[in-house]
Parts: sequence; C-alpha cells; structure tokens
Amino acid sequence: MPDEAPEIAINAWIGTAGATGTLDPEAGKWGVRQHLQDYPQPLAADEPADFRNWRDPDVGWGVVLPDTDAASKADRARALDAPSSIKKLLDARAGAPVFRYRAGTLPGFLRRYYADGTERDIALSGSDRGIGDKKLPWYMLIVGAPNEIPWHVQYLMNTSCFTGRLDLEEEARARYVDALVNSWDGSTVSSNTPVVWAVDQGQQDIYLASDVLTPKKKS
Repeated sequence: MPDEAPEIAINAWIGTAGATGTLDPEAGKWGVRQHLQDYPQPLAADEPADFRNWRDPDVGWGVVLPDTDAASKADRARALDAPSSIKKLLDARAGAPVFRYRAGTLPGFLRRYYADGTERDIALSGSDRGIGDKKLPWYMLIVGAPNEIPWHVQYLMNTSCFTGRLDLEEEARARYVDALVNSWDGSTVSSNTPVVWAVDQGQQDIYLASDVLTPKKKS
C-alpha cells in the first residue's frame, strides 16, 4: 500500500480552524515532471579547463611587450609596433591578447590596450582567466630583455601564470618563431632528454638540475 499523502497547513483562518488539507497523490510526480520540463539539460558542473591545451579560450596564451608612446593605443592593442617575428606569431595564434609592461605601473598589474583606444590594467592575481577582454591567460610569453621588462615582473607573473621569456635578436627570434608556428616540424629534439642549466653562486643559490636529479655519490 502506498503511503498516505501528508497533511499540510497554511497560516490562514477559515472560521473554525486553520486551513489544512492533504496533497494530491500525484503531487510528487507533478513536481518531477515540471522540473524535467523546465530543465531539460543535465545540471552537472562544467568540465574544468585542460591546462595542457593553451588553445582553449578558458586557458589562453598571450604576450607581454614593453610599453611605448611611439605608437597609438589602438596600434599597441594590435601589436603593430612589435618585431616582425612576434607579429607573425600573433597572426598564427589569432585572438591572443597583447599586454604591456610600463615602468611605474602598480606592481602586480599589466596594461592592456584595446582597438577603440581605451586601456585597462589587468591584475595578475584574482583576474578571470582566459583570453577575454578583461581576462588573464594562463600562458604568457614575455618578449624583451630584462632591462625592458625586469626580472621582478617575470617573478610576479610566475606566481599566477605559466611564464616564459623570449630575449633574442630578431634574426634568432625569427628562426624560433618559424619553428614554433610550424610545430617544430623536422626537429630531432626529444622532450625526454632535456638540458637544464642555471647560475651557481654558492650553496644558497639554485642548484644545477643534474645535481638535484642525480645526487653525487660520496667518495
């Protein structure tokens, strides 16, 4: 035997007692039908972004260039003042945002210019992620020498982004970009045998990766 429908009451007076009554036995089924009708799509959470895929607009890739007043804000938004190789890279990665570093900008922010001539400082911490107008990509490439974009900027960026730096003369930079946009076609380099080096200024400094990965045996 099915359970009896529960009795319910509302805060209302009908002359002799409060208003009470029982639910129709079909009430529960009606609620289910109504719910499925209003929400035909599953309500599961969105799949998280795959950080290995920088092409995902919710992950994103962008560049950081030195700021300059020699170009208009609209031109800076399109990186028209960038080296030819970087413009080629941006053309190959359509939609990639361009950020700027300017000395004196509040620490922890990068400036972004837009095609309409407006500008906005984007925070390295707390910003929405991706390639939207007010967003910060997860992958960022600094283009310039440390005297143009200082190391402390890269240090701050590394706390919230996967950050690299391209500090090459244009001829070498062009070769690098050519290989990059062609997915390193024909390269014999193996990612299973990387070479890592670092400065060594004593015990308190960073160590060579080979010493960390393969500790020397004591004699």
